[in-house]
Amino acid sequence: MNNINPIHVKKAIDQIKKTNLAPKFDYRTKAVLYAEKMYPVKEVIRVAYEIANKQEMTKTFVTTEAESVLVKLGFTIVPFVR
Repeated sequence: MNNINPIHVKKAIDQIKKTNLAPKFDYRTKAVLYAEKMYPVKEVIRVAYEIANKQEMTKTFVTTEAESVLVKLGFTIVPFVR
């Protein structure tokens, strides 16, 4: 996940926003807050990885790893409330 940058994350969020497909990783307890909307943390990382590497992510990762990457890139993680 080291080669993901903020541009990849923003593109991933745009892609998630535009599609109505069910995410592989859904909301659990945390979400990425971007432009006043919430997105599933692991789904954002999964899609950003695919954009950055032009291939599906095969590495298994936990939510705290995804949160850490997003925070380091300047994104805000918030508790997810339905």
